[in-house]
Amino acid sequence: MAKAERCVGVILLVVRWGEASPLFLFVRRSGGAYGGQWWPVTGTLESGESPLVGALRELEEETALVPDAVYSTGLTPRLGESADTLEYFVVLVSPEASVRLNWEHDAFRWFSLAEAVAEIDEVAHPYLRVADRIARTLPAAQRVFPA
Repeated sequence: MAKAERCVGVILLVVRWGEASPLFLFVRRSGGAYGGQWWPVTGTLESGESPLVGALRELEEETALVPDAVYSTGLTPRLGESADTLEYFVVLVSPEASVRLNWEHDAFRWFSLAEAVAEIDEVAHPYLRVADRIARTLPAAQRVFPA
């Protein structure tokens, strides 16, 4: 019998508008197994925490950014062969927003879609395209924060 899916973490693709197109925030891990690699903001849910609450907490902890809006993508990628999943959000922030990294990261960069596709691991490409579509169309029906 297959185990029931269980959301254990979140992925946040943070987006701001550049001159004519969306820019995507990636943070460089400062150590551990992924040290030196560029990743979107990610995190593990705390006990009893909903994915949205966890996403807002991770955004604040890792970048000190305050969202203008958070969109649910409906995407829940699995972690390997387990029944554990991650919930994927797109977070829009003001173009003037300042990033302040925590100890988990040593750098950040705003990538255009083309730059990200060229420089970020291929596993992130489908998520980038979803984030780009959301940022360009802003479907209000999917907005989950703020109310």
